[in-house]
Amino acid sequence: MIKSSNSNSPAEIPSIPLDYQEYPVEEVQQRALEYYENMKRRRTVRDFSTRHVPLDIIENCIRTADTAPNGANQHPWHFVVVSDQEIKSEIRQAAEKEELL
Repeated sequence: MIKSSNSNSPAEIPSIPLDYQEYPVEEVQQRALEYYENMKRRRTVRDFSTRHVPLDIIENCIRTADTAPNGANQHPWHFVVVSDQEIKSEIRQAAEKEELL
């Protein structure tokens, strides 16, 4: 519990009940292997596509990223959607410059 900012009474922190399902070891092993195979294909990409991505897809990806575990549930990150090609190019150049430091 935390104290609310405008009184001395404790405020309830909403929580989501754990919806846990246990799987057989063999299935967990298969899932873990599939997850690893997917994750090892990840790469940093700085060649931005000009292909249109519907905003609802982007928003759902951001919602998913925001569910990542974090210290004290503070969500110490910010997400920005950039659609302007010139700004994307500037971000790429700045990131590459930063890597040289």
